[in-house]
Formats: sequence, C-alpha cells, structure tokens
Amino acid sequence: MLTVKEIACIKGSQIVFEQLSFQLRAGNALILRGGNGSGKTSLLRILAGLDAPAQGQIQGQKSVDMLFITHN
Repeated sequence: MLTVKEIACIKGSQIVFEQLSFQLRAGNALILRGGNGSGKTSLLRILAGLDAPAQGQIQGQKSVDMLFITHN
C-alpha cells in the first residue's frame, strides 16, 4: 500500500499543491487529470522518489512497484 499524507509541492514562491492525502492499495490505479501547470508531473516525480515533497510524508514508497514514463 502507498500512503500519502498531507504532501505539498512548492516551486519557487508558488504553491503547486498542498495538503494532498490518499492511499493506493494493491491493484488500484491512479489517474491524474488537469490542465498544464496543475502539478501532475510534479506529483508523479514525488511519488517516484525523483523529487521530495516540500512537506508531508509518503509511506510504502520503496515497497511499491511503479513505472514512470515521461513524454520524452
């Protein structure tokens, strides 16, 4: 299980998102939708361990199999 507790992403002085919490259980999928600049890629980079959240915590990150494919 992946547990995300009140994470935030801040780029410069802009808050991209904050107080984001959710759980993903085995067999569940995460679908992200939103306009350009809404924080989708930033969230995925945090979940993949490529970036750290500005606050909050992620549990189970190392025990979850993830595949992160960018547009490049």
